Amino acid sequence: MSFLESVFLTPAKSQVVHGDRLLWSEITKTLLDATQCSTESETSISNRWIIIREMKKGISRWFVTPAFERSIASWASIQATFKANKSPQSGGIDVYVPVSEKPKFFRALVYQMSLHPAPNMPLIPTCVANVILEPIGTENTSKRIDVEMVNCLHVLNMDHGILFVEFFKKDGNGENFAHKKQRQKLLITSSTFSDNTLPKCNAKKMTDCDALFASGELSAIFDSI
Repeated sequence: MSFLESVFLTPAKSQVVHGDRLLWSEITKTLLDATQCSTESETSISNRWIIIREMKKGISRWFVTPAFERSIASWASIQATFKANKSPQSGGIDVYVPVSEKPKFFRALVYQMSLHPAPNMPLIPTCVANVILEPIGTENTSKRIDVEMVNCLHVLNMDHGILFVEFFKKDGNGENFAHKKQRQKLLITSSTFSDNTLPKCNAKKMTDCDALFASGELSAIFDSI
């Protein structure tokens, strides 16, 4: 965490918070094993809706599959939105996540973080059963899409983490739904939560988080994680 001193001393406008495109070859084998992707190549996952974010010493980088770029959001649009950071609500996910859905992403991420109270903890994917995306991809044919979201966080050290997220369409149309077997494999190894059962370490505090999200106060914290 030694890099934080220079971050605090650098004006926000001068800070570099994003890097170049993350490569599939840079994703850790531990994370790929946990998400049932260890035997996959970049070509074989090209039609799946996967986005992976690396956070290392304050720098964020993203990997997105071609299908994700076509149907949800491009790497360039995520990068540009994150770079602009024009308001507390800005961040990479703002490109494709409605404000109403942000609490689900936040809870899922906080729960993933809670699975790492000590170094070298096993990676456990979790699934949120009901999520709505608002894609801007060039092949998007509907304004909003109902999906299941599987995510898994690999904490390498205090300065470095990688978050894997995959979305599965809930209806029977489109290229993503074709990956039913992969979906089944992931959900077998995942803890699955509905809107009402999404993990809450403290119900009152989580309710407060929802209120902070509604007011926009918590968005800046979430976007910086």
